[in-house]
Amino acid sequence: MSAIVISFSVSLLLPKRYTATASIVIEPPRQRRAHGYGGEPGVSRIPSTYERFAASDTLFAGAVERFHLSSGENARSIESLKQQVLKVTKVRDTKILEISASTEPALAQQFVIYVAEET
Repeated sequence: MSAIVISFSVSLLLPKRYTATASIVIEPPRQRRAHGYGGEPGVSRIPSTYERFAASDTLFAGAVERFHLSSGENARSIESLKQQVLKVTKVRDTKILEISASTEPALAQQFVIYVAEET
C-alpha cells in the first residue's frame, strides 16, 4: 500500500509531458521517360533521406532555439534533450514519416509542426 502512495505522490510532482505526432506522406517527384515509364534509381532512398534530415542535430537545434527549450533550469546537451523530446521514424513498408515531440503541452504541437514543415 505504501508503494502505491509513494508512486502516486511522485507522479504528481513530475512535470506534465505531452506527445504530439505529425505524419508525413513522402511522394518523390515523378519524371516522364521518352520510352515508357520506369522507376527512377534512388527513389527508394528518398524516405530515409527525409528521416535523416528530420532527425538531424541542425534542425533540432534550430527548433530548440526557436521554442527556448534549453533555457534556464532545463539547460542540457542537445543530444540529451533530443533523446527525450524528438522521435522520428519511417513506418515500415510505407512512404509515411512520423515525427513525434514530447514536451510541455503548450509546446509539443508547435514543435512537431515546425520540424515537420522544415523537413
